[in-house]
Amino acid sequence: MKKQIILIILIIISKSFFSQTKTVTIDEKGIKWLGTTLVTCSKNASIDIETTDTIGLYISFRFRNANYTHIIDPRSIIFSKNTDLEDFKKFKKDLNSAIENIDSNDPINFRGINYVINVTGNKTIWLYDSKNGYTGFYLKQALKFQEWVNSTEL
Repeated sequence: MKKQIILIILIIISKSFFSQTKTVTIDEKGIKWLGTTLVTCSKNASIDIETTDTIGLYISFRFRNANYTHIIDPRSIIFSKNTDLEDFKKFKKDLNSAIENIDSNDPINFRGINYVINVTGNKTIWLYDSKNGYTGFYLKQALKFQEWVNSTEL
């Protein structure tokens, strides 16, 4: 009997400490070039299953690392509403500046906490994660990416 009471108490305590969450995709768009997805942009929410309250909101950019052609090396850049709101605003500003300067012959770098945007002088924008994984955009794809980023709020 004593073991059963202790077990019940432990179950009640663990349930209150370990609430379950569910991730829901609010919006998602793939930016493609020649049928290949360069980057998948998504806005997601973490929701408490019991209360249906939104616990967290985040935006992610997922891409295949262009360093490799024979293996899949998935990378991502993530901005959380709770911790990265200002960095996401800076990312938007940096992306807009990069696209404005895409015709520049001089290399230009924009750095945030978890990203780097490079304009290399050949009408290409390179997006790097914090560990040097990267993907690239020509102007047409960069404009689609910019449109999604600018239309999304954290």
